[in-house]
Amino acid sequence: MSEPTLNFHIQTRLIQFKIPTELIKKNFKNVQKQIEKQRKQVSDDVTKIKKNPKLPTAMKLEMVRKIIKNFESFQRKLQNNIKKDEELRSRLMARLENLTLLAQFTIDKKEESNEEGSKSVSDGGDRLLDLHNRSNQSTNS
Repeated sequence: MSEPTLNFHIQTRLIQFKIPTELIKKNFKNVQKQIEKQRKQVSDDVTKIKKNPKLPTAMKLEMVRKIIKNFESFQRKLQNNIKKDEELRSRLMARLENLTLLAQFTIDKKEESNEEGSKSVSDGGDRLLDLHNRSNQSTNS
């Protein structure tokens, strides 16, 4: 039975990296859509006000207030999306830090195979997970 390698561990956890990146992309696309929608709505409302000089001042003022309210609502939504993006990115960074920490508990395959007396096989730099913490035991002895 072979021992688990770091690459195997990363491959089994690959979906944990895929989901946050997809959510980040989705959130970014939502922000782009919101910005485009808000820009179009504001420009349409402003052109309505400019094209109708016969509108009473009170009505124009009410339309401007509506534009301001919509823009404030847009800013709140945008802030929520920014917070969501920051949270997703922090999750991704935490997972990366955990994998970096996991790299401390690895040993070279050459060391493992030489200890057992068998031939070492080159596999592209893959490292074995040292789940029994043998590398620390040998340095402490």
